[in-house]
Amino acid sequence: MKKFLLLPLLLSWTTTAFAQTTDCATLTKENATLKDKVAAYEARLGIGVGGATVADGDDALKFAFVTCKVSKATHKGTLVVQASNSGEPVLLVLSGAGATNLASTHSTLVVDEQGQAYKSDDLSPLVGGKADGANVIPTKAPVNCTIYLMGVPTSITRLNSATLAFSKTGSDKERKLLKTTVKNIPITWVP
Repeated sequence: MKKFLLLPLLLSWTTTAFAQTTDCATLTKENATLKDKVAAYEARLGIGVGGATVADGDDALKFAFVTCKVSKATHKGTLVVQASNSGEPVLLVLSGAGATNLASTHSTLVVDEQGQAYKSDDLSPLVGGKADGANVIPTKAPVNCTIYLMGVPTSITRLNSATLAFSKTGSDKERKLLKTTVKNIPITWVP
Protein backbone atom coordinates (compact mmCIF):
# COMPACT_ATOMS: atom_id res chain seq x y z
CA MET A 1 0.00 0.00 0.00
CA LYS A 2 2.86 2.40 0.82
CA LYS A 3 4.35 1.75 -2.62
CA PHE A 4 1.19 2.98 -4.30
CA LEU A 5 1.22 6.17 -2.24
CA LEU A 6 4.84 6.94 -3.18
CA LEU A 7 4.28 6.36 -6.91
CA PRO A 8 2.24 9.59 -7.51
CA LEU A 9 4.75 11.56 -5.45
CA LEU A 10 7.66 10.16 -7.47
CA LEU A 11 5.87 10.93 -10.75
CA SER A 12 5.23 14.53 -9.71
CA TRP A 13 8.91 15.03 -8.81
CA THR A 14 9.99 13.58 -12.17
CA THR A 15 7.55 15.82 -14.04
CA THR A 16 8.75 18.87 -12.09
CA ALA A 17 12.41 18.05 -12.77
CA PHE A 18 11.70 17.60 -16.50
CA ALA A 19 9.78 20.88 -16.62
CA GLN A 20 12.66 22.67 -14.89
CA THR A 21 15.17 21.21 -17.41
CA THR A 22 13.04 22.42 -20.29
CA ASP A 23 12.63 25.82 -18.67
CA CYS A 24 16.41 26.11 -18.12
CA ALA A 25 17.09 25.49 -21.81
CA THR A 26 14.47 28.05 -22.78
CA LEU A 27 15.80 30.55 -20.26
CA THR A 28 19.36 30.05 -21.47
CA LYS A 29 18.29 30.76 -25.05
CA GLU A 30 16.29 33.83 -24.00
CA ASN A 31 19.21 35.04 -21.89
CA ALA A 32 21.61 34.78 -24.86
CA THR A 33 19.15 36.71 -27.04
CA LEU A 34 18.76 39.44 -24.44
CA LYS A 35 22.52 39.64 -23.96
CA ASP A 36 22.97 40.19 -27.73
CA LYS A 37 20.34 42.93 -27.68
CA VAL A 38 21.94 44.69 -24.70
CA ALA A 39 25.38 44.52 -26.36
CA ALA A 40 23.91 45.99 -29.56
CA TYR A 41 22.26 48.86 -27.64
CA GLU A 42 25.44 49.53 -25.68
CA ALA A 43 27.42 49.58 -28.93
CA ARG A 44 25.03 52.13 -30.43
CA LEU A 45 25.23 54.31 -27.35
CA GLY A 46 28.97 53.85 -26.85
CA ILE A 47 28.55 52.49 -23.32
CA GLY A 48 29.18 49.17 -21.62
CA VAL A 49 32.75 47.98 -21.55
CA GLY A 50 33.69 51.30 -23.07
CA GLY A 51 32.91 53.05 -26.30
CA ALA A 52 35.14 53.05 -29.34
CA THR A 53 37.88 55.66 -29.36
CA VAL A 54 39.58 57.15 -32.41
CA ALA A 55 43.15 58.43 -32.71
CA ASP A 56 43.29 60.66 -35.78
CA GLY A 57 46.23 60.71 -38.10
CA ASP A 58 45.57 64.09 -39.76
CA ASP A 59 44.60 67.62 -38.71
CA ALA A 60 42.06 68.28 -41.49
CA LEU A 61 40.53 64.78 -41.60
CA LYS A 62 38.66 63.57 -38.53
CA PHE A 63 37.27 60.07 -38.19
CA ALA A 64 34.43 58.69 -36.04
CA PHE A 65 33.34 55.11 -35.44
CA VAL A 66 29.87 54.33 -36.84
CA THR A 67 29.25 50.58 -36.57
CA CYS A 68 30.72 47.10 -36.83
CA LYS A 69 28.23 44.40 -37.84
CA VAL A 70 29.02 40.73 -38.40
CA SER A 71 26.69 38.05 -39.76
CA LYS A 72 26.34 34.91 -37.63
CA ALA A 73 25.51 32.91 -40.76
CA THR A 74 28.41 33.97 -43.02
CA HIS A 75 30.97 35.27 -40.47
CA LYS A 76 31.49 38.29 -42.74
CA GLY A 77 31.57 41.72 -41.20
CA THR A 78 31.55 45.38 -42.09
CA LEU A 79 33.36 48.05 -40.11
CA VAL A 80 32.11 51.58 -40.89
CA VAL A 81 34.02 54.73 -39.97
CA GLN A 82 32.95 58.24 -40.95
CA ALA A 83 35.47 60.74 -42.36
CA SER A 84 34.92 64.49 -42.00
CA ASN A 85 37.11 66.94 -43.87
CA SER A 86 37.61 70.46 -42.53
CA GLY A 87 40.14 71.43 -45.21
CA GLU A 88 39.96 71.60 -48.98
CA PRO A 89 38.56 68.57 -50.87
CA VAL A 90 40.96 65.61 -50.95
CA LEU A 91 41.12 62.29 -52.76
CA LEU A 92 41.12 59.60 -50.09
CA VAL A 93 42.12 55.99 -50.82
CA LEU A 94 41.55 53.30 -48.17
CA SER A 95 43.34 49.95 -48.21
CA GLY A 96 41.44 46.78 -47.28
CA ALA A 97 42.14 44.76 -44.14
CA GLY A 98 45.34 42.79 -44.64
CA ALA A 99 45.93 44.47 -48.02
CA THR A 100 49.27 45.81 -49.15
CA ASN A 101 48.08 47.76 -52.16
CA LEU A 102 49.45 51.12 -50.99
CA ALA A 103 52.83 50.06 -49.64
CA SER A 104 54.17 47.06 -47.80
CA THR A 105 54.34 48.98 -44.51
CA HIS A 106 51.07 50.82 -45.10
CA SER A 107 48.11 48.45 -44.84
CA THR A 108 44.94 48.30 -42.78
CA LEU A 109 45.23 46.06 -39.73
CA VAL A 110 42.14 44.87 -37.82
CA VAL A 111 42.77 42.82 -34.66
CA ASP A 112 40.16 41.24 -32.36
CA GLU A 113 40.17 40.72 -28.58
CA GLN A 114 41.97 37.38 -28.98
CA GLY A 115 44.78 38.84 -31.11
CA GLN A 116 43.56 37.45 -34.45
CA ALA A 117 44.05 39.70 -37.50
CA TYR A 118 41.49 39.83 -40.31
CA LYS A 119 41.62 40.19 -44.07
CA SER A 120 39.13 41.62 -46.55
CA ASP A 121 40.11 39.08 -49.26
CA ASP A 122 38.57 40.08 -52.59
CA LEU A 123 36.17 42.67 -51.14
CA SER A 124 37.42 46.19 -51.77
CA PRO A 125 36.80 48.83 -49.13
CA LEU A 126 34.29 51.59 -49.81
CA VAL A 127 34.90 55.30 -49.47
CA GLY A 128 31.70 57.27 -49.98
CA GLY A 129 30.10 54.26 -51.68
CA LYS A 130 32.78 53.80 -54.37
CA ALA A 131 33.88 50.19 -54.60
CA ASP A 132 37.58 50.79 -55.27
CA GLY A 133 38.16 52.40 -51.88
CA ALA A 134 38.86 55.83 -53.38
CA ASN A 135 36.74 58.96 -53.46
CA VAL A 136 36.98 62.71 -53.08
CA ILE A 137 36.08 63.84 -49.57
CA PRO A 138 34.41 67.26 -49.84
CA THR A 139 34.74 70.02 -47.28
CA LYS A 140 32.41 69.72 -44.26
CA ALA A 141 30.44 66.77 -45.67
CA PRO A 142 30.91 63.49 -43.74
CA VAL A 143 31.57 60.39 -45.84
CA ASN A 144 31.39 56.76 -44.68
CA CYS A 145 34.37 54.45 -45.17
CA THR A 146 33.67 50.70 -45.03
CA ILE A 147 36.15 47.87 -44.40
CA TYR A 148 35.03 44.27 -44.96
CA LEU A 149 36.17 41.48 -42.64
CA MET A 150 36.15 37.75 -43.41
CA GLY A 151 35.98 34.74 -41.09
CA VAL A 152 35.03 36.42 -37.80
CA PRO A 153 34.27 33.73 -35.17
CA THR A 154 31.06 34.09 -33.15
CA SER A 155 33.02 33.99 -29.89
CA ILE A 156 34.33 37.52 -30.55
CA THR A 157 32.45 40.41 -28.91
CA ARG A 158 34.74 43.29 -29.86
CA LEU A 159 37.73 44.30 -31.93
CA ASN A 160 40.73 45.59 -30.01
CA SER A 161 41.82 47.93 -32.78
CA ALA A 162 41.49 48.78 -36.42
CA THR A 163 44.38 50.75 -37.86
CA LEU A 164 43.02 52.12 -41.13
CA ALA A 165 45.60 52.98 -43.80
CA PHE A 166 44.77 55.86 -46.11
CA SER A 167 46.46 57.62 -49.00
CA LYS A 168 45.49 61.27 -49.24
CA THR A 169 46.03 63.51 -52.26
CA GLY A 170 45.13 67.21 -52.07
CA SER A 171 45.19 70.10 -54.53
CA ASP A 172 48.99 70.21 -54.41
CA LYS A 173 48.89 66.64 -55.85
CA GLU A 174 51.24 65.46 -53.14
CA ARG A 175 50.34 62.01 -51.87
CA LYS A 176 50.47 61.58 -48.10
CA LEU A 177 50.10 58.33 -46.24
CA LEU A 178 48.15 58.49 -42.99
CA LYS A 179 46.79 56.05 -40.45
CA THR A 180 43.86 56.32 -38.09
CA THR A 181 43.33 53.86 -35.24
CA VAL A 182 39.93 52.98 -33.83
CA LYS A 183 40.14 51.09 -30.52
CA ASN A 184 37.69 49.07 -28.42
CA ILE A 185 35.18 48.44 -31.21
CA PRO A 186 31.98 46.64 -30.14
CA ILE A 187 30.60 44.06 -32.59
CA THR A 188 26.89 43.82 -33.32
CA TRP A 189 25.99 40.28 -34.40
CA VAL A 190 23.20 40.05 -36.96
CA PRO A 191 21.47 36.92 -38.30
